[in-house]
Amino acid sequence: MEPTPQNSTAHECPDCHALAADLEAHKRWHSRIVHDLAVAVEKEVERRTRTP
Repeated sequence: MEPTPQNSTAHECPDCHALAADLEAHKRWHSRIVHDLAVAVEKEVERRTRTP
């Protein structure tokens, strides 16, 4: 497989190294997904540690 040419307008995310044309939008998405995962983990921990 041949490498695909790099888009000169794409910027690399410093957190996940993804290439994004709109780095600020990607960072907002990245922050949101990390937040959503943290909330889901907290809820699951709460659910599992609750005494019946």
